[in-house]
Amino acid sequence: MYSGRHYNTGKDLYAQFTKASGIQVKLLEAKDNALIELLNIKGENSPADVLFLADVARLYRAAGMNLSQTVDTDAITQSVPSDLWGSSGHWFGLTRRLRAPMFNAELVSAEQVSSYVALAEPNLRGKLCLRNRRCVYNQSLVAFMLDEQGQTATED
Repeated sequence: MYSGRHYNTGKDLYAQFTKASGIQVKLLEAKDNALIELLNIKGENSPADVLFLADVARLYRAAGMNLSQTVDTDAITQSVPSDLWGSSGHWFGLTRRLRAPMFNAELVSAEQVSSYVALAEPNLRGKLCLRNRRCVYNQSLVAFMLDEQGQTATED
């Protein structure tokens, strides 16, 4: 397994899998982009059966580079809701990321940062600390907003 997830939450899951299946999980952890590049270089010679990344945009990119195969097992297709599947069937989401705005209560009130949409209000201009617009996490947030609210509301 190639994993870009840097949390220890998977360790127990891998142990349970090994216990149930008898298959030992060999884990290589690195940054998502490094794992995609490694998979691209090794191609069919990669020992990885699973690519576990932290963001759907990177999963989408890996699938677009033909670094994945479709997933077609009853256990997974029955367990993972259809809205968590990529349209190509090459990936699916196991977790969702919570993106909660943080704020300094001495400078702004909770009502002012009640949602990501509220961050666009003029009274917060110059008071935001965000990652660069090229950051895949911000791109994923915008993609989510486009899907949920539409283009006009997202642009506003």
